[in-house]
Amino acid sequence: MEPDIPDLERALRTAFGSPDYRPPSMPQVATELMQLASTPDASIMHFVHLLEQDPLLAGRVLQVANSPFYAITASSQVTSLEHAVIRLGLLALREIVMEAWLTLRIFRSAIYADVMERLSQHSRATAYAARVVAKHSIAGADDAFLGGLLHDVGMAGALVALDDGVA
Repeated sequence: MEPDIPDLERALRTAFGSPDYRPPSMPQVATELMQLASTPDASIMHFVHLLEQDPLLAGRVLQVANSPFYAITASSQVTSLEHAVIRLGLLALREIVMEAWLTLRIFRSAIYADVMERLSQHSRATAYAARVVAKHSIAGADDAFLGGLLHDVGMAGALVALDDGVA
């Protein structure tokens, strides 16, 4: 049975008002990668060293670098993080880091798994659509992608808080 609006509002107020509530935070490696991506004099090896500290994130970067979208030829397999970072570029790396963090931490809930999966898919689809639209406007396509990716974070955060309050 679905909770009614007053019950949901009460549950959210309780979850967010709890002294034990801690909003999900971005892992240190992801935070450092995001900051490094806006540093003009950062070297590729800085990114590689940070990625090596987070195997899940490193694996995702390699997976995307080897995707058909980034493949130079059918046999051009990327096996090192250094080559992956070079192939992807810093803007794509920033997007991959943000998308991975959202997928692994924000759009996750044991209780609301189905809703979270739909929110995650909607968020990614909006991000890619925003990038396409922004390419035909004066807005920056990369910032539009991140805006699209983040537009459902509040709803996901509320579900995570409810999930954490129930568990």
